[in-house]
Amino acid sequence: MSDAAHGSTEYLHDIRGRLRPTADLPGRSSSRGNMSMTDENLQVLNLVQAMIGAITPNFRRVTLELLSPRTVCLRFVLERDDPDDREELDDIAFEFEALQTHGIELDVKVIVDARPIEELHLPGRVVFGRKE
Repeated sequence: MSDAAHGSTEYLHDIRGRLRPTADLPGRSSSRGNMSMTDENLQVLNLVQAMIGAITPNFRRVTLELLSPRTVCLRFVLERDDPDDREELDDIAFEFEALQTHGIELDVKVIVDARPIEELHLPGRVVFGRKE
């Protein structure tokens, strides 16, 4: 189908082969400059690269939330506060920013909490979760 038949809306085939506007697909947004699953996947890849060799047993969960195309929130859950892990977090944030193709606003939140992870209700996409 041509773009003229669908206006300026971007279309893709869903998992069942149906043609649907990308805004209707889970995790996708319209082509109006909003965030997409591709944007989020790129940021997840950047974060995984930044975390290589930095995760210790004290890390319980790491999430990434794309607030806008150029605003990222990273949340790190630690079981206990540890100065060495805080230093690792700084290194991860530095590496994450260095991997960007354009400038971003980065918000890093550190949560020190030993409660069951389900009780924390963390927003965003889980990038790391230790077995508990």
